[in-house]
Amino acid sequence: MGQGVESSPNIGISDYKLEVVHDFVYLGSTISDSLSLDSAFNKCLGKASTTMSRLTNESWTLRARQERKLNAYHMRCLRHILDITWQDKVTNNSVLGRARILSMYLRLKLRRMRWLGHVVRMGDDRIPKDLLYGEMTQ
Repeated sequence: MGQGVESSPNIGISDYKLEVVHDFVYLGSTISDSLSLDSAFNKCLGKASTTMSRLTNESWTLRARQERKLNAYHMRCLRHILDITWQDKVTNNSVLGRARILSMYLRLKLRRMRWLGHVVRMGDDRIPKDLLYGEMTQ
């Protein structure tokens, strides 16, 4: 690859001629011959999109400890996006107010309530409803 050159470089070793490429990954960064960040940006977005699609296909039963960890990560991400450091001494409620979004705890609670609403409206012969209202036998 040649960056900012008019013609492609012609490099060979013994009988082997090196292939000319327009972009490649080096140490996790995409290097492009066009001196543009488009290729690196598109790959980064693709990785993020893949990760998000994997997460949306999974459902988890969270424990309180896991909810706390998820909420802490959520708040760290929001603080990073809003450029708020720990030295600024901004409360989580203030951060959520600035971002105009709900806390992770409230988001999870709303999802659970929505799911319970679906189950309650199901017919009595449905397995999720049996599991919700079922009792353990001794």
